[in-house]
Amino acid sequence: MRKLFHVSVFCVLAALFPCIANASANFGTESRWAASLGLGTTGVTAGLFYRETPHFVANLDAGGFAVDPSFSAGGENYHMGIRLLSARLTEDWYPFWHNNLFLAAGVLFNGDKFSLQPTATHGDYAFATPASFRFSPVAPYLGIGWGDPFTGSRWTFRVEAGAAYEGSPNVFVTMGADPYAAQAYQAEKSSISAALGGYHWYPVVQASLVYRFG
Repeated sequence: MRKLFHVSVFCVLAALFPCIANASANFGTESRWAASLGLGTTGVTAGLFYRETPHFVANLDAGGFAVDPSFSAGGENYHMGIRLLSARLTEDWYPFWHNNLFLAAGVLFNGDKFSLQPTATHGDYAFATPASFRFSPVAPYLGIGWGDPFTGSRWTFRVEAGAAYEGSPNVFVTMGADPYAAQAYQAEKSSISAALGGYHWYPVVQASLVYRFG
């Protein structure tokens, strides 16, 4: 199986070599910098691109968003705080010269924070306790997309879909001072940990408008 894999990779590289060699001969006369504004699951984003070679582009972008919805669950009312703040550093590989398809690999620096603030619904007490959770601050990222900022007009449209592996969340629960504090603390932490136990991947879907300099 390993030998078959190596042979397959060699065949693909051999097939692409004439295109790569021909493109490399003309590379260097075009602008290498571009910037973007976008919207996606990481929030409102701004990015910077640098073309390193005819087939590789370095991409750094940052995004953020905040919202505070309220909802009810299990007889309790909650105020939820969602704070999205992240940055991505990726290497985008364009297998075919002057083709929009690309594969991306890199890291996501994660500053997202989620909080739950219960509001009193039973007299003076809220049975649930305040809680927050975060995921790993650094997560590996893989993606695929369409759009090359360095071909065609100065303005281009780019879309990308991928996922970052964030692992299990870190759950923090505040111990309250009411008579039900100890019981509520354990129940709340177990409930949140169980609910988030299956979420290890964060989906990244983004659409951007890109401008090439020069």
